[in-house]
Amino acid sequence: MWNKTIIFSGILLLMSFPFQSCKESSSKKKTSSAKIKRAELPDSSWNKLYNYYPSFSMKAKVEYEDKMSSYSFIANIRIAHDSLIWASFTGPFGVEVARLLVDRDSVKIWNKLNGEKSVRTIAYLNKYLPFNPDYFLLEDFLLANPLNISRQFPSRESDSAYTTFSQDDVTLFISHKADMKNYTLSGLLLKDKMMKQQMDVTFESYRNIQEKLFSCQRTINIKRGEETINISADIYKYGTASSLEFPFW
Repeated sequence: MWNKTIIFSGILLLMSFPFQSCKESSSKKKTSSAKIKRAELPDSSWNKLYNYYPSFSMKAKVEYEDKMSSYSFIANIRIAHDSLIWASFTGPFGVEVARLLVDRDSVKIWNKLNGEKSVRTIAYLNKYLPFNPDYFLLEDFLLANPLNISRQFPSRESDSAYTTFSQDDVTLFISHKADMKNYTLSGLLLKDKMMKQQMDVTFESYRNIQEKLFSCQRTINIKRGEETINISADIYKYGTASSLEFPFW
């Protein structure tokens, strides 16, 4: 069960998205890359789709299903902007089964069921995701922001409700579906052409937080060859916080 919990943390909690081989880079390189990402968006209209908070917390009821199993659990997530993401996972009867702490360089994992503690590079999450991890993209996903992965200038298709931004290169196809009237992200599609894997995400049930909109319902479908994973997350508690604690081991 714990391994599947980590899968969720890599998807809902730890959403980082360059579809690349699992290469680890130095913290210096990651920080430099992040600065470029923050400053240079492929489309200037995306600026209005990004929302950040100095500190943010959320609780979600998560339903997980693959070909072999299905179950539910509670994910408690805390974010310190641009620095830390903390998560605690609770199973049946309120028993905490795992904790994660992610910074720009590393992932700390505590499997509380067997007492195992480990520290990995952030690239470790590629084991559970169809792309190479990056802290800043994790935070963007959690806050329902666009994922600035490709350097390709996006093509646009619009109807009365949505605008779809598509980026297509040799290895990666990425599509963002956005409501440009309310500046919210509705859908995200990622396809790794080399590895034949993809992730399809929907963002729904937007609610107001400090004159900004936050998605409280997420659906995530992942395909890797013959493997399929379906996850839904109902975020029932959320908001900013004046201060947060990040207890670990």
